[in-house]
Amino acid sequence: MIKKIVFFDYQALSEQVYDHYYFGRLLAEGYEVAYFDLTYLYYPKLSKESAFEGVLIHQITSFKQLERCISSDTQATTLYISRLTFTHTVAGLFRLFKKYNCKLAVFTRGGFPTLSMRQKLLHFSLRKYIRYAKMLFTLFLKKAGFFKTYDYIFNCGTSLYMVGIGWGEDVKKAEIIAVNTVDYERIKNIKQCCEGVENGSYIVFLDEYYPFHPDLEICDITPIPSEKYYEELNSFFERVEEHFHLPVVIAAHPKADLYKEKDFFGGRRVFFGKTASLVKYCSIVLVHDSTALGFAVAEMKPMLFLNSKLIQKYMRENSQFINFMAENLGASLVFYDEYQGDIPNPTVDTAKYNQYKYSYLTNKDTEELSTEDIFIRKLKEL
Repeated sequence: MIKKIVFFDYQALSEQVYDHYYFGRLLAEGYEVAYFDLTYLYYPKLSKESAFEGVLIHQITSFKQLERCISSDTQATTLYISRLTFTHTVAGLFRLFKKYNCKLAVFTRGGFPTLSMRQKLLHFSLRKYIRYAKMLFTLFLKKAGFFKTYDYIFNCGTSLYMVGIGWGEDVKKAEIIAVNTVDYERIKNIKQCCEGVENGSYIVFLDEYYPFHPDLEICDITPIPSEKYYEELNSFFERVEEHFHLPVVIAAHPKADLYKEKDFFGGRRVFFGKTASLVKYCSIVLVHDSTALGFAVAEMKPMLFLNSKLIQKYMRENSQFINFMAENLGASLVFYDEYQGDIPNPTVDTAKYNQYKYSYLTNKDTEELSTEDIFIRKLKEL
């Protein structure tokens, strides 16, 4: 019987994670809930404290401390749930899980189509090739049984690859449980517009916080110059508003704290925590490569993908992926910093949207079910 659930990630526990992984329900069901915050261990500059009632949070500062925490648990009644993608960076962590024969689970919700290896290696970068060399070595060690693989994978569609390096080894051994994404279930349950906007009366931009995103350091990406980025983006928004006779509103990235201190969007309305509602009742969605585009797919909303020479220069892989996603969904794409023609009128490719929906958002046998209930029921079976 599972009595204790331990989540682990190299980010501090947030309200979003608390909600998306059903911490409140777990506590109400009588489970002991803990959280290993590995931020200081892997990315010390990003470390910060967090506190949630009922959750025991361990801020891990060394592998010795981590091993003490793991070894003190009763492995027969403890389930560890990962919020990480398995890469060479966290290989030591999964080696510890192997040493203590821990029970491991992961959610693969929120997947994306992926570029082929040829496409990924198309643009030469020494740093990129070094990273892939490390990945290949980690894959070899995983196939040799050096790391713990997952026992349970809560999977959505064709997202199993999100497990990380050597995911095929996990799939061979794990029990796969079908679930939906949080985004898919959330947008289906929304019944009204955000306060201050009306159904179909606006265009929404899915902000990615490109110049300031904290994951830039984790992903080793050079920040895009903020002043020029927002200047070009706002200039394009003006053209969009003139063409469609509708205002552009901003669905702020959850980590965009600077937007609360300064106006980056030329006086346009900025909404926090309202992305699903904004997408559900909008006319058109403007997007770079945000995972929130799943909202638009679920609601069959037309999308216009935004790329630029600036993004291409500083965030080459993101630029490549924006192009790839537009093609994958049969959607319109513009390089907004040099676009001189008429703004395209976005349309929905129903076949491609449905293919995306059942590959990355839901499954045909779970789309009417609750992932929370599926998850809790599975835990009780264990």
